[in-house]
Amino acid sequence: MVTTDPAYSEFVLSRQARLRRVAVLLCGDPDQGEDLLQEAFVALAEKWEKVEHPDAFVRTVLARQRVSWWRRRRHEVISETVPDRGLDLCHQAVGGCARSWRLARPSARTRRDGDARP
Repeated sequence: MVTTDPAYSEFVLSRQARLRRVAVLLCGDPDQGEDLLQEAFVALAEKWEKVEHPDAFVRTVLARQRVSWWRRRRHEVISETVPDRGLDLCHQAVGGCARSWRLARPSARTRRDGDARP
């Protein structure tokens, strides 16, 4: 439930500019920072009665929400052309594993002679 407490409105009005700067610094974009801040204010309004330190609560929500946004978007790669290297990368990875396996195996001489250390 969202609060109608006048203390909440007073808090938002008094801290909005400072917290907006924090949100913009976290996002690197003013529009995204504003969206992030609005989400944090909504979260604060929902828990206003229980929160003892609203400034710390909002900063924590800003940081955690920004990480969540980053995690959702980090897999997106926007490009004009589709890279045609998917199969090539797969072969390189398999070849790299095969090379590592060959290096890890004992040589034919070592297998034939047993432990042939000088």
